[in-house]
Amino acid sequence: MTALKIAVILVLALFLLSLVRLGALVEFDSHGLAVKVKLGPFRFAVFPGKPREKRAGKGQEPRRKKKAAEPKAQEPRRGGALTLVKEFLPLAADAAGRVKRTIRIDTFFMDLTMAAPDPALAAMSFGGANAVLGTLWPLVEQNFEVKDWRLRTAVDFEAQAPAVWLQAAATLTIGQAVSLGIHLAFRALGILRAHRAAARAGQRVRPAAQNSQKEAV
Repeated sequence: MTALKIAVILVLALFLLSLVRLGALVEFDSHGLAVKVKLGPFRFAVFPGKPREKRAGKGQEPRRKKKAAEPKAQEPRRGGALTLVKEFLPLAADAAGRVKRTIRIDTFFMDLTMAAPDPALAAMSFGGANAVLGTLWPLVEQNFEVKDWRLRTAVDFEAQAPAVWLQAAATLTIGQAVSLGIHLAFRALGILRAHRAAARAGQRVRPAAQNSQKEAV
């Protein structure tokens, strides 16, 4: 009975864990780009990283600079098999389609301010930006589930350069991520096994062909 209770608790815990949403939060402003990973209600900064403080050692003499080693001549890298890349293309298309169906855009907020040294050019840029956003955003809504979004455009005749502020967050559940990973992993293993089998068969055919040519000579 105790084992049954433990099994039920584990199954329930795994089910609740699979519902937790995992994703990324991207922010861009005048200070630069910031990327955070979202795990449920928690957020962890990924970029930019925290600067490491240099520890000054006590009583240590400055290290002598080592002589730079002469660069070794590197052999030219060989390209991979093009046939294997072609076999993985359908898998990449499948992954793109499944990601499109699983990822949810939780927030997408953008403020775009157009500016240029010439007021007429700034006004033209403002109209062009609105036309581009009006064309692209419906495609985003058609292909992704968008929970909350806001797009604002403005024009500043006194500024010398355009400015953009962006905050976007996209997530999917841990269960969806695990399911997607397992599906793609099994398909990738199948492709690799078939490719290796074909390569081994080709290697066996070549020696047989060479022997037949020698006998003919």
